[in-house]
Amino acid sequence: MLYELVVDTLRPGTCYQYLERLADAVAARRKYGRLAGCWTSDDDTAYSGFGSLNQVVHIWSFEDMSRRQQSLSDLGAGNIWPPQAADILVSQEVELLQPAPFMKEMEAQARWSMYELAIDTVRQGTMKAVLQAWEKGLPDRIKHGPLAGCWVSATGKSDRVIHLWGCPGLRNRERIRNQSWKPGVWPPAREHIVTQENRLLVPALFVEDSAYEVNLAGSLAATSPTYVPPPVAGKAPGL
Repeated sequence: MLYELVVDTLRPGTCYQYLERLADAVAARRKYGRLAGCWTSDDDTAYSGFGSLNQVVHIWSFEDMSRRQQSLSDLGAGNIWPPQAADILVSQEVELLQPAPFMKEMEAQARWSMYELAIDTVRQGTMKAVLQAWEKGLPDRIKHGPLAGCWVSATGKSDRVIHLWGCPGLRNRERIRNQSWKPGVWPPAREHIVTQENRLLVPALFVEDSAYEVNLAGSLAATSPTYVPPPVAGKAPGL
């Protein structure tokens, strides 16, 4: 399985305008690839003001590289993708991701009111040790909060671990971080980390079709039989 992480940076104040255009393009693109999730870092909520703002983040999944290339070729020929937004789009970053060995395919299950996308750059040559530490520490970590996905960059930036977490609100994020802290176990392989960055995100309003929502409860069920998913599917409580 191959994933594509897209980060669109927009002119301030144009995020909703872009989402309207993106929604139409996404509806057409779903015929060619699966939307695993779409979020924004600026929706006029209490989450705004953390990390990079005026951004829309979307993740797509493909069976493999050849399927992705064929999909993009078909999309371009049909003038379907990318969405027409040259007047408000400042930049677009695209990064191909390989799922970590312990990650299952992102599937449709629960949604949360907030997500945290984090990126750890590790020292060259330590990725194997880093992933082993992740696999060891995850069963305990996901007792406190669900992991939506964990990947390694497959294009150029090969020393990056990208991970996406779900959280029911900003106050709970701090509680989860405090509860999951375990010296020597979590955060994993801290001695190998060079830089860290993160974004707080909320789901785009048009991502309502449950067939395209991010899997939070099931991503690591195989590695942690003790994790109990939310009792009620759908949107979790906010702040």
